[in-house]
Amino acid sequence: MLLDRLTDVLAFDQVDDGRFIARFGEKTANRAERASDDRLYDFPEIGDDWILLFGSYSMALALVVSGRTVSDELVPMSARSLFLRTGIPTEAIEIHVERDNDSRRLARRKVRFSHGSRVFFSSDLCFQRPDPDDGWYQAPIDMPAPAETTSALMYLPVPVMEVRPLAGPDTNAIDDVLIPGWFRFPAGVPESPTWGAAAQAWVSDYMVAQAMLLKSGRFSPAWHARTLEHTMWFHRPINPADWLLLNMTPTSLADHAYLATGTIHDEHGALGATIVQAGIFVRNATA
Repeated sequence: MLLDRLTDVLAFDQVDDGRFIARFGEKTANRAERASDDRLYDFPEIGDDWILLFGSYSMALALVVSGRTVSDELVPMSARSLFLRTGIPTEAIEIHVERDNDSRRLARRKVRFSHGSRVFFSSDLCFQRPDPDDGWYQAPIDMPAPAETTSALMYLPVPVMEVRPLAGPDTNAIDDVLIPGWFRFPAGVPESPTWGAAAQAWVSDYMVAQAMLLKSGRFSPAWHARTLEHTMWFHRPINPADWLLLNMTPTSLADHAYLATGTIHDEHGALGATIVQAGIFVRNATA
C-alpha cells in the first residue's frame, strides 16, 4: 500500500529503554505501485523490493527516535550523520540510542542503526532549550515562487514529498541537476520542532550526491556518488506543511571527494537549516 504521510514511513516500535526497531522495506512502493502512481519514477530495473536505504530516511528517523528520549521542552539543534555501510531495506533496523549528556539546557544523543552486529549508520544529535530572540539569517537565493514552478517526478519509493525543481517538471534526477528546488509534504507533518527538523532532514539529502556528481562533470552509469557525512544545524522552526527551498552548492572537489554546503529556507524567506555534506565519487567497474 502506498504511504503518503511522513509519519507512517518513519514509524518505529520501542523494544525497551534506548532500543527501537523499524522496518523500511515494507513501507516502499512495489513495482506495480510505482508504475501506476504518476508521482513516482518507475525505476523499471528495480523489482518489488527496494534496493537500499537512502539518507533522507535514516537521518529523519534518527531525529524522530532520539526526540522520543528527550524532554518535550527541548528542540533539535544539530545532527551529524555518518553513512558507514549500505543499509538493507528488507532487513529489520535495530536502533540504539545512547544518552550522552542531559542538562537543563542541552541533551546529546548517539544513535546507531544496525542489522544485527553490523552498524551501518550513526548520528550524533544535540537538542537545546529554546531561548528566542530577534536574530538574523542569510537570505535565500533568488528563486521563482512555488506557484510559478511545476512538480516533477519523485525518485524515492514513497510519495510523501512533492518537489518543484528550478530546472522544470521534466527534470530527470539521474541525468539532470534538480537543486535548487521547492519541496513540501502534501499530507502534512505533525506540528512539533522534532518533526519539523525531520522533514528538513528528509529534504536535505534528496538526490544531493547525484547533483554533485553531475556538477563535477561525471555521469551515470560510469560513476556513482556515495554520501559519507551529512551535518545539519537547525536554526529556527519552520512549517514543513509550507514549501521549503533547498539549495546546495559545491564547495570543494579533490581526490574524487566532494564537499557541498547548503541551506533550507521556508517560502517566506526564513532560514530553517544549514547543511554540509561530504561524499566520494566512485568509478563503476562495469562501465
